[in-house]
Amino acid sequence: MADAPRPVGGWTGGQYSLVRALTALLATPHLLGAHWAADPVVAWAATGLAAVLLALLLLGMRTRPIALLLVALEAARLWVAGAAPQDSGWAALLLLHAFVPAAPYGSWDARGRVDPRGTWRMRYAVTLGAAVGAIVHLGWRFTGELPGADGVLQIAAWLCLGVPPFLVAARRPGKGPARLYYDGSCGLCHGAVRFLLAEDRDGNGFRFAPLDSDAYRAAVPEATRAAMPETMVLLDGAGDVHSRWRGVLALAAALGGWWRLLAAPARLLPRRTGDFLYDRVAAVRHRWFARPDATCPLLPDALRARFDLS
Repeated sequence: MADAPRPVGGWTGGQYSLVRALTALLATPHLLGAHWAADPVVAWAATGLAAVLLALLLLGMRTRPIALLLVALEAARLWVAGAAPQDSGWAALLLLHAFVPAAPYGSWDARGRVDPRGTWRMRYAVTLGAAVGAIVHLGWRFTGELPGADGVLQIAAWLCLGVPPFLVAARRPGKGPARLYYDGSCGLCHGAVRFLLAEDRDGNGFRFAPLDSDAYRAAVPEATRAAMPETMVLLDGAGDVHSRWRGVLALAAALGGWWRLLAAPARLLPRRTGDFLYDRVAAVRHRWFARPDATCPLLPDALRARFDLS
């Protein structure tokens, strides 16, 4: 199977799924608080329909038709209310989401896929349209009085889609890919590996091996291994070993884009607190996540080549 196409603007499926979910959340106060009609029955029906559609958009279930239905619902409300063009920001933003290719990683429609990346690739037109829309919308909002709460949420939603992730570079110390050693009998760890395979933008960021492997024993000294958890251990390109909360933050930084942005405020959490939370999840991982059938996740050959199973 051929390798996945290179991302446009640094976009990966998981990053777009995050932005799609944020868009649904940011649009919720507007769509659920809107005045749909004087008739209470019509108003309640429209509000209920909007709530269902927003929930489906949040999960990534049939995103394109769901986004179009939300556009139609918002357009109908604007037409009835006789709104001005600058009030159509939410409808225009949701229309852009309707043109994003289907089934990105992290969406409901992509679940169960052998290749976590699939063939998903952001369209140049969507990226450009969102960037232009963000500039235009900012201009509309700041030509008069300062925007209210809905205006701020709308600006945030435009910027989420309009700012390409490649502007936030990946932080990868040293030369060569980082090595992630993981618990081959842990379903959660397998999920983390699939996440990294899907979100590694250039395919050069990570290589993988189980903790119970000669590769791990050869790369990490015995004294260091004794202090490491039995979940995941990261050896970066500079030869530094990271684990627990520090390891999670290092992984996010190595991915770049949205994941590095999210890791920045997470660094404010004290390491002891982060390690405590990490250990609590690790303690229940075998109960909450099904044990995998094999040490290596089920993957196409192009991705299995990134594993050292010796």
